[in-house]
Amino acid sequence: MISNKYLSFFLAAGLLAAGCSSHIEGEEELARVEMPVSISIPVNGTMEGRGVGDPGQEEKWLFPTKAYIYICTSTSASETNCETVTYSELSLVADKWEQTTWTGNENIWTYNDKLTIRLPEQRAVGRVYVVLSTGNLTLSLTTPTTSTTENDIKALTFSIDADEDNTDLLKNLYSTPADKTLGNNSNNPNNYYGTIEEVSTKVPSLDIICYHVAAKLDLTWTVEEDVQDTKKMSYLHVSGLPTSGSLFYPVNTGTLTTGYSYTFLGGLSPGLMWYGRASTYTIYKPELSYTLTYKITEDGTETEGTKPLTMPSADSYYVPWLRGLITVGATATIGSE
Repeated sequence: MISNKYLSFFLAAGLLAAGCSSHIEGEEELARVEMPVSISIPVNGTMEGRGVGDPGQEEKWLFPTKAYIYICTSTSASETNCETVTYSELSLVADKWEQTTWTGNENIWTYNDKLTIRLPEQRAVGRVYVVLSTGNLTLSLTTPTTSTTENDIKALTFSIDADEDNTDLLKNLYSTPADKTLGNNSNNPNNYYGTIEEVSTKVPSLDIICYHVAAKLDLTWTVEEDVQDTKKMSYLHVSGLPTSGSLFYPVNTGTLTTGYSYTFLGGLSPGLMWYGRASTYTIYKPELSYTLTYKITEDGTETEGTKPLTMPSADSYYVPWLRGLITVGATATIGSE
């Protein structure tokens, strides 16, 4: 069984957005309103994680240093697909993050520096889509044009280099899921949660939370004690993972390009041949098939095996925590939880 968990980041603050607009007519650029934005991230309180007795490596998260912000506005209150899109790509400073608390005493980190975005003076609807990362992203749409619409932004995808280790990039990539709603704390609970509810006021504002785009793929292996004299785990590798995915629909449903692979264990290691745990991050699509290749060394002879795996179905817009369990006894047993 898969335990679906997610890590998320809350970044609260204001930041000066100087970007380019896809729709500027005449003096419109001079008649804009500066709106403060609060973007937040709840995560492990120390930005590090390792359980007591955990044989795996300590996990650390990096503070996002890049923000990609898309502001979609319309002068019609009934507009469902805003046709004015403004884009800003911003640099964040890692040491501006500050630990605070959030609703329910949840630990969060706050980006404690000024962040504002510019809105057209005439506006009846406004929605904001945010991406946070620790490095440059390869996007399907870099800068919006005059023909770019809100639906184009929601369809935005990114890609990774299949020949690189993308663990850190994927681990520290966050966005605002397009299908997450405001919920019961709003007068309009079914609206997208990045909606600027008081957008027509003189000083509108927005609080937004960014969530992980990639799922954690977490592998644990154990060689049972009664066979440790003869058997050792010597290789673990997954292949067939996606190389592209949606930013604002991280639970992907469309066709994805695959070809990314990751090696958890690359050979015999004194500290890992009987017990071990390692993880990476992957673009996630429910029911996507990929392959685990493993090698077991027995009495000096290495034997290779493969196991087809399938990503589980999703129960929300949050990406899951995928846990694989490998037990080596008389035979190798591979399961999940």
